[in-house]
Amino acid sequence: MKPKIIIDTSILRKHKTLKTDAILLLAELSKREFIEFIIPEIVRIEFLSQLQAELEEEYDKIISHLKALTRKSLLKNNSITSDIEKYKALKNEELKLIESKWRSFRRNSNLSYESYYSGFLISRVFNDYTKGNPPFSSKKNRKDIPDAFIYHNIKSIDGNKYFLCNDQNLSNAVITIKNTKVLDSIDKLFEEEELKAIISKLESLGNVKSTIDLLIKHEKEVKSIIEFHLLSSVPFELHKRSGKAPDLLTKISTIEEPEIHYSKARLYEDGSIFIPFELKIDCVLEEEISIDKFESIKSSPFFYLITNYIEFIEFEDKVIQQDTFSGTITSSLKIKKENSFDSIKESIDILDFTSDWLVSKSLNKLADDM
Repeated sequence: MKPKIIIDTSILRKHKTLKTDAILLLAELSKREFIEFIIPEIVRIEFLSQLQAELEEEYDKIISHLKALTRKSLLKNNSITSDIEKYKALKNEELKLIESKWRSFRRNSNLSYESYYSGFLISRVFNDYTKGNPPFSSKKNRKDIPDAFIYHNIKSIDGNKYFLCNDQNLSNAVITIKNTKVLDSIDKLFEEEELKAIISKLESLGNVKSTIDLLIKHEKEVKSIIEFHLLSSVPFELHKRSGKAPDLLTKISTIEEPEIHYSKARLYEDGSIFIPFELKIDCVLEEEISIDKFESIKSSPFFYLITNYIEFIEFEDKVIQQDTFSGTITSSLKIKKENSFDSIKESIDILDFTSDWLVSKSLNKLADDM
């Protein structure tokens, strides 16, 4: 199971540009899915509000100074007034940029949040508030309420956890939580043996960049290999999942270009590289039914409903019943590290698709109408 890394505001403050080497490495490990990177929602709110307050304070000092100059200036129609308006506009733009920058960081680091809105969580926090339980330093100490939410967030997370925090009072409380190790910096986290091994894997993955670059260079051919594989395997899978006889005809009516997620490539112990991909696909399953059976279906009072979902093609001696299946297929390429694309092509294997990747459109329509 991936280790879960949880960060407090006190640590984020030391990396407030979100561009330090340590925070970028943490983000990369999370993006590659080596770790689970978690920020309690209350930490996000604290961190962004502190950055915004600092920015507002700096701009307000400049604006206040300019206003004072305007009052003292002997010049008529001086430009200071327009400068004040410019700084006000700049302040608003920068405040928006703080939120935008955070959203970008969250997206690029595969960051997840722990909410504090749960009724159960709130009742626990206020029970501790009235009793003065950790992390409250005393009964009804309001300044410790944010820490209490963080404490109970961490307590609710299963598995092996590392909590990075520079607040002694909160650290002392969290250290009592099962399977949780408290550290006071990201650098100390990277000194842990578990993290050293994970970083080593990331570095090894960097060594296969030339192989991934070759795949990207020949991406059109790689996508053709994926599509060819689908053409041969989807009919069999569709028959198996629908419970229909395998000699029925399946036609792939539309197949979207695969989206290959190179950034999520993983290196495994045997040296194989796994690269996930996904694509959307529509298939038509054709089943031959007898004329007698078709007549029986036609005589049903619900026939007009059935024809909204399933198409029937009539011939002189038979009827073909068509149902369309649609879905998103997810799988992975498995390749070996090679120095030429021809060698890579020989090693390409495509893993099994996910178990629930194709759904009958007729069933979906029927469910919607019900």
